[in-house]
Amino acid sequence: MHKSHATYGPISQARYDLYQILIYNALLVSRRRLSGRMLVSRRRLSSSPT
Repeated sequence: MHKSHATYGPISQARYDLYQILIYNALLVSRRRLSGRMLVSRRRLSSSPT
């Protein structure tokens, strides 16, 4: 019991780290997309003649 529990600990921890990295990357991508859209809208507003 103790052996299986000891081996299960690190594995679950590694999985948690992987999920955390994936979520972090997803957040970065979404932030980049949002910032890109904002930059595009700003460029359109600045380029449009007033």
